[in-house]
Amino acid sequence: MDAWECLRRELDCWANAGRVATLWWRDDDAEDITPQLNELMAISADVNVPIMLAVIPAALSPEFKAQTFSSNVRLAQHGYTHTNFANPGAKKSEFSPKRKQTDMVADINTGFREIMALANGISAFVPPWNRMDMTLLPSIQKAGITAISTFTPRKHSEPVTGLRQVNTHADVMDWRGSRGFAGEHSVLVQITEHLSARRTGTVDSDEPTGLLTHHLVHDAACWRFLEMFTQKTIDHPAATWLPIDIAMVA
Repeated sequence: MDAWECLRRELDCWANAGRVATLWWRDDDAEDITPQLNELMAISADVNVPIMLAVIPAALSPEFKAQTFSSNVRLAQHGYTHTNFANPGAKKSEFSPKRKQTDMVADINTGFREIMALANGISAFVPPWNRMDMTLLPSIQKAGITAISTFTPRKHSEPVTGLRQVNTHADVMDWRGSRGFAGEHSVLVQITEHLSARRTGTVDSDEPTGLLTHHLVHDAACWRFLEMFTQKTIDHPAATWLPIDIAMVA
């Protein structure tokens, strides 16, 4: 069956159950005002879909810091320098167990202050490569951060008291293969499977389904997909895109 049709049928199941499928959008690795970022902002504005930019504090250009973003855009902390500190051959991680805890906590605190100094900054933390030493969670919460976002369905809505977790579940990029657009079929399957798992109670039904994008590496096919996907979901009565402030407390 066509992947678009599978998505439509899944949303119809939500409608038949009297429920609304919540969605949210996170885009990673922002650091400068680029043509790709402008394209992302244009799509978000055209369909009035909120978006959370995970921005790299230490890499932000003066132009980015001075940019006035719309109320639909929120800026979250994406690590600090987005540098890989993992051992050779290990999965990449900026906040790796091999680093000194004091160094990692210092980076988290510095990055948090820089993000919160921005007009649209919010108290959310996105670890680069969606992984980190989880023993840092109490320090993240102590810094004043109230939400964390990684990838795959969450196991706990609040892994540490006062720290909410709201993840993403569908990545538009094929990082393990072509390192290009994963293709509309792959992305739609990821979305539909998470929606189905929420509806049937296999995963946390309250966690909104998260779309993960990386604007700097999108090709033309990926941009077309994002336009189609956001529009089709907006047009379905059983789907809604959450403002980031609401998504982060879901």
